[in-house]
Amino acid sequence: MRKIPALLFIGANILGTAAFCGATGVAAADASSSGSLVPLTPKFRACDFTWAVNVPTMGKGSGQAVISRATSNKVVAQVQLIAAEPAAHYNVRLIQSPRTSAGCGAGDAGVTAGGIDTDGSGAGTVTLDGPIAANSTGVWVFVDRPSPHSQTPIDFYTSEIITPI
Repeated sequence: MRKIPALLFIGANILGTAAFCGATGVAAADASSSGSLVPLTPKFRACDFTWAVNVPTMGKGSGQAVISRATSNKVVAQVQLIAAEPAAHYNVRLIQSPRTSAGCGAGDAGVTAGGIDTDGSGAGTVTLDGPIAANSTGVWVFVDRPSPHSQTPIDFYTSEIITPI
């Protein structure tokens, strides 16, 4: 007799979760009309977008970027960090792909750079825009907090996908 109410409760939770996820999917689709919503995850990536699996991070936050094409020759990324390290500076790079050069640091061809200074809750936002390099077909975002003792950042967040432009 107790199993029926428990099953009804579980079924209601699953239905509620499905409805929430469906509503979130619709919101993401609506956001894509003015740009592509891309999650930022704590994965360290090389300049060619390959995932370096064994690079540890201290980051506990997350983020997202809305990437759009402003004009025929300009790309824009609105980058937002959520629950990252409070009162910290993060370097942000909008990297075009495929790479025309080996590096993807600030100042390299096809890279637009900026920074985010997070508030007391670890939130911060920056908008980057730059010209689209010849033969670029997509862009991705790399956010990192530099380490004072290593070339590997303390924490980092990268785009989950290369967004077509």
